[in-house]
Amino acid sequence: MSVQSRIENNRIILEIDNGDKETIDSLMRKWNFSDHQSFLRFASSVLLDTNGTFIYLQGDSGPVRVSPAAHLLRNPNQ
Repeated sequence: MSVQSRIENNRIILEIDNGDKETIDSLMRKWNFSDHQSFLRFASSVLLDTNGTFIYLQGDSGPVRVSPAAHLLRNPNQ
């Protein structure tokens, strides 16, 4: 995984490669997204419309709570 981001002229520029790019490309094909912007809009909307900081997915035995892994989150002391 290699992701870099920077802000230039009030724009976020992301560079995504390796496994992360393959995952995004796979999701875009599976859901038939027209472009990367549409994919990011959808993903952002799902996260914004949740109550709290987790969502539930339907598993075989009922709802399963899903939340970001700790290493993906900012340290609260920063």
